[in-house]
Amino acid sequence: MTFHFGNIFFELDLDGRNLNIDQLLKIHPNFYQLQFLPFLYKNEDEQVLVSNSPDSKLFKNCLLLEDLKSNQKQKIELWGNSDCINFFSNYFDISNHPCHHTTKLISKKTWLLPYIEKYLPEAKLISTADQLSNLFSMSEFSPFVLKQPDGFSARGNIVILKKEDLSINLFNKLLGFLISSPLIYEPWMERSIDFSTQWHIDGNNITCLGATQLLNSIKGGYQGNIFDPCDPFLKKNIPEIEMHYKTVLPLLQEIQQLGFTGNLGVDAFFYVDKENYYLQPIVEINPRKTMGYVCVKIAENNRFECPILLKLQEASKCSSPLLPSELRVQHKQLLFKKNLEIQKVPGVLSHASFENTRGKTFKWHY
Repeated sequence: MTFHFGNIFFELDLDGRNLNIDQLLKIHPNFYQLQFLPFLYKNEDEQVLVSNSPDSKLFKNCLLLEDLKSNQKQKIELWGNSDCINFFSNYFDISNHPCHHTTKLISKKTWLLPYIEKYLPEAKLISTADQLSNLFSMSEFSPFVLKQPDGFSARGNIVILKKEDLSINLFNKLLGFLISSPLIYEPWMERSIDFSTQWHIDGNNITCLGATQLLNSIKGGYQGNIFDPCDPFLKKNIPEIEMHYKTVLPLLQEIQQLGFTGNLGVDAFFYVDKENYYLQPIVEINPRKTMGYVCVKIAENNRFECPILLKLQEASKCSSPLLPSELRVQHKQLLFKKNLEIQKVPGVLSHASFENTRGKTFKWHY
């Protein structure tokens, strides 16, 4: 028997806050809802561990954390390896889980920066007040983004799209960040397609599980995934995507050598510059399961043969919500504002830009 636990507070737990699972779930109500994500990708005979049991019959095979019994010696699958694994060591065999320090190391954007710089030479560290001042006083302004090295996903990114955003208040705020760590500067790109590839790493193998188009807000906030099982974009049948896979492989091999095992996602994108399309083959790595992984597994488990859209939207607009809409927690009823929904998209994806991108001639800038 395999058990799953959706520790979606993965980043906060990895951040060294020394909080228990109950405390971590309380940080944001979304964590109570998102702990049910494993129901979307687990096998039928597997169980999901949850802090609170929902009233809905959609979520069968769940076991409350408080009902765990010691010495089960069975397998535990986490959303991402973090400090909460110490709690589960009393109940499961966790010998195959990677060291927390390895996961934390490869989560840092500074660790990935040498790979980023190979394909985006303009990327650099901003570590002094003078460097920051030069950035604010440049004669010809170009949009850019500043990333905090320990910021996960798009959180901690500061996007500057126009010169008027360069205020003295922002300068002082960034100066405060520099006291504890440098910032990573990257030029802002006009994205055409965001996508991610999903991987599983163990001691002997590096396996690609699939790829999805990412639907993000302008600042990188998650909005959805598109997965098309029959699309050559996802089957590595076009040279531009093949370049992404070739670029990512050495990075994954290094991560494997560091002793990391488990799921991992790599983000990338196409962007437009003077009407030419370019590939930025590595943007970020996420050493955990991702929403792209969820989308791919939903398609596999339901044997979808047409494109599907996994979309995050207002709960009131979801006709078939995939996660609980409400949950009773300590005598309080939590109502969740958003939910996930799957939409089948027969034929061509009108909201995707695959066709337009393929019609262009790609030119490499490296």
